[in-house]
Amino acid sequence: MSGRLAKTPPGWTRVRVQAASLNHRDIWSLRGAGLPPERLPMILGSDAAGHDEDGQPVVVHAVIADPAAADPSLRERETKLAAATDEAERTHPRIELTAQRAAVRSAKLGEVAAEFEAIHNIQRAQRVGSVHTIIPAAQLRPSPIAAVERGLAKATTAAAPSQ
Repeated sequence: MSGRLAKTPPGWTRVRVQAASLNHRDIWSLRGAGLPPERLPMILGSDAAGHDEDGQPVVVHAVIADPAAADPSLRERETKLAAATDEAERTHPRIELTAQRAAVRSAKLGEVAAEFEAIHNIQRAQRVGSVHTIIPAAQLRPSPIAAVERGLAKATTAAAPSQ
């Protein structure tokens, strides 16, 4: 690769990815489940988080749109900004838009989180196999320590010469 970035298509934004993950769809794809040859090659790790060119936090996922995009208060401020005729006149509307965008995005993400939390919880995750064990807070230190001790004991027993 030449190191040059491709031109960003209109309506798209460039995201500096800071974290990515493989989800269940990716794992099943790696195992060949539901992945016909005509869909190869496939880029895995479509879930990501990072920041856009303006420094705004971004979650990349095919089903998550910008929850603030249709908010009327943002449209109003964008219209004011577009109507400004010079840079000095744009300063205040730009500041207002940035502050309002952050407030709206925070509120909308709170709504999305509440909806998610109403459906998903740790017990459900354990039922469907996403979580193996729920460790109570009081056991956060003792439980892993005990697991390591069991592993060491098993390894020591396996390594000991038989008599």
